[in-house]
Amino acid sequence: EPDITDTKVTEYSCELNNKVTIYSNEKDDAHIALRWKKRLHRLERVGTTTGAMRFENTNFRLIWIGIPSKGILLDSRLNRQLANECKSAEQAKSLAAS
Repeated sequence: EPDITDTKVTEYSCELNNKVTIYSNEKDDAHIALRWKKRLHRLERVGTTTGAMRFENTNFRLIWIGIPSKGILLDSRLNRQLANECKSAEQAKSLAAS
C-alpha cells in the first residue's frame, strides 16, 4: 500500500453515493494514492494533451481523470466507469456559486 503520511487529503462525492479519496503530496506530483472501496491504490501520472490530470495503476487497471469541474474513475479492464461526477467540496461550492 502507498504511504499516505504527510499528504493532502481530498474527498470526492460521486454519483450513486460512491466516494473516492485522493491523497496527494506536494513533493511528488507524479503519483497519487486513491482510496476506492476500502482499498488504497498508488497511481502514476500520465501525460495528456488536454491539460486534464490523468493517473493510472496498470496492475489494477484503474484510471483517475481530474478536470476542473469533476473527477472520473475508470476500469480499463472492463472498459467502464466506476465513479462519475466526482466532486470535492471545493468543486461543489464553485458549481453552486455559478
